[in-house]
Amino acid sequence: MSEKANPLLISPAARDALQTWLDHQRALNGAAENTVTAYQGDVTEFLSFMTLHKGDSQGLGALAKITIGDMRAWMASTRSGGVGSRSVARKLSAVKAFYRWLAEREGFEPTAVLLTRSPKFQKKLPRPLAEDAARALIEAVADEGRRRDWRLIRWITAEDNARARALYDKLAEATHWKTYDIKL
Repeated sequence: MSEKANPLLISPAARDALQTWLDHQRALNGAAENTVTAYQGDVTEFLSFMTLHKGDSQGLGALAKITIGDMRAWMASTRSGGVGSRSVARKLSAVKAFYRWLAEREGFEPTAVLLTRSPKFQKKLPRPLAEDAARALIEAVADEGRRRDWRLIRWITAEDNARARALYDKLAEATHWKTYDIKL
């Protein structure tokens, strides 16, 4: 857990609720121990922040009254601590899951928490394999084909995939076949 996640700042009722939720994640949802540990840190950090932000320990009643402004303050504080957008999104996801469960258990409306949008982050495009890795992959498939007594290995690539086609031309024979699709 980070320094910001201080269980001593959390009310006993909120601590008990969090522990019950974590036990539920472990037992009923089959969450891995690393996942449960991450959830515990993320939600503890959130509850600790809310205690400091509101100036008082946040019991279950106070947790039901968290606003969108409180959520934004937490996210801004988390980001200002050098946490990246993807990590904030992960933390928010854990907080939302906890709140969904807590609201159902305690009978309050978790709208402010659940409507909080994750920060935007740039999705990375997949990177092509380096030539030596692509060559090793093709050779591994060929070795498997030889082991299984295959007569031929065939694959398809796009016409404009010049980089990959240059490698394929070194390793295999281009055929005259052209592929066609029928979209259903």
